[in-house]
Amino acid sequence: MTPRALLAVPALLLALSACGGGDDEGGGALSKEEFVSQANEICTGANERLDGIEDPATADDLTRVLQEGAPVFEEAVTALRDLEAPVADAESLRTGLLDPLRAQADALTEAAASPDPATATEQLSSAEGVDIDTEAVTGYGLTACEELSLT
Repeated sequence: MTPRALLAVPALLLALSACGGGDDEGGGALSKEEFVSQANEICTGANERLDGIEDPATADDLTRVLQEGAPVFEEAVTALRDLEAPVADAESLRTGLLDPLRAQADALTEAAASPDPATATEQLSSAEGVDIDTEAVTGYGLTACEELSLT
């Protein structure tokens, strides 16, 4: 199992979490174009860092992969949440994407803290039921973020 495969779903959720549709009525909110550009930059950085994580050689090596990958996602989710998404879609994106993202990020962090690979795998799978529309990622323009998806 590759690090990307282990960590891709939470990363996808990260990317989607701060997406929004565009208008300029939000004061400090970014335009859709600004948001997409900045979010893609964040996801490109996360992709590069994930690609630098060596695949686990054994089941026991899974812990190392999770410990290296979890901070990548936590940093990316923080950066994406710090972006002020366009106002029009903020609520639907929060409920449909940001909340599930938080659940995935929490499961990933818990899994990374587990010294037992079987327990870590179980913790990761506990967040697999999150309903994410991967077409929304590319449809919104988050092409770099879509690369993180398993689906």
